[in-house]
Parts: sequence; C-alpha cells; structure tokens
Amino acid sequence: MPLLTSPLPLADVIERTSVLDVVRATLLEIDPNEATVVREVDGAPVLIEARATDWARRIGRNTAYTIHPEEVLADNLALLVRRRLGASATPADPAFLAAFEETLVAHAR
Repeated sequence: MPLLTSPLPLADVIERTSVLDVVRATLLEIDPNEATVVREVDGAPVLIEARATDWARRIGRNTAYTIHPEEVLADNLALLVRRRLGASATPADPAFLAAFEETLVAHAR
C-alpha cells in the first residue's frame, strides 16, 4: 500500500514552498491473506522504500498516476470499459489488464 511520507517534521514541511519537494513514496507491507498490516517485532509497521522496489514499474504501465491505488484501479477500469466499447488501442501492459479483469469477474459473483 503506497503512502506519502516525509523524513522532516511537519513544521518544516509546512514552511516549504512545495510539499512535493519533501515527500517520498513509501510502501506499507500488507499480508495478502489476512488483509492486515505486517508489523515488526516491536509492533511498528513494515515500511519499504518504494524506490528500492519495482512497484511503480509493475503498476504504472497502464497509468501515469501511481500514488493512490484507487486511481490505478480507476485507470485500468477505464481501459476495460473503453475496450468493451470497441476501442482498439492496446494497453501498455495487457497482461495486467487481463488479470485485473479476471479478478473483477471472479469477485462479481
């Protein structure tokens, strides 16, 4: 799950001209079977620096907006709708779109 985080205290962030200068994408690890946050032994959530993973590349092929998961899903849903309406454009990642459609169909029952 992507989060926008900053290494700076909130007071320092507020004083900046642009908050985009001090935020970074961090991934919150989720247990896919339990749908819960994975935690360290001390109870802190497991956070992963997004730049150290292939996360953006994996989800960002069919969309340029990768910060919010719901927007990634919305862009892929729009691609599915356009395809069903007869659009012939091939998405950048047709396999992701096919898996997304398969998941939607499987959970629509």
